[in-house]
Amino acid sequence: MSLVYLAGPMDGLTYVECDEWRRIAAERLKDHGITAVSPLRGKRGVEEFSATTTSGPIDTDAGITGRDRWDVQRADMVFVNLFGAAKVSIGTMIELGWADAARVPVVVLMSPNNIHNHPMVRNIATYLTDDFDEALDLVVTALRRP
Repeated sequence: MSLVYLAGPMDGLTYVECDEWRRIAAERLKDHGITAVSPLRGKRGVEEFSATTTSGPIDTDAGITGRDRWDVQRADMVFVNLFGAAKVSIGTMIELGWADAARVPVVVLMSPNNIHNHPMVRNIATYLTDDFDEALDLVVTALRRP
């Protein structure tokens, strides 16, 4: 079974805003035998959610970094959803760098006027699209086993 890490901005967003697209992606990918891994797993205090606030042992600075780095490096692919980002996501850009360093292919979902639209982001992206459905199709097609 293939593994896809679901990266995207969190800071300044609610838990629901961070989780909704990940939940949809996970369900659709599951239909193709692909397991989605979310950096939201194990989060506590959903009402008080913040990407920069810690609430439990896994939510320490070292815990978040270690878990997310391991997830990116063990993934068969990383899906980076930057769509609609209001400000630069430092964590997501670090995850993008980890994927590149580990030579993990990346699908980037980003509009042309996105704040993250930068030559390095575009170059690291194995596949770049501004359509959510197409992004998921790219993940499925790339990971389809012969």
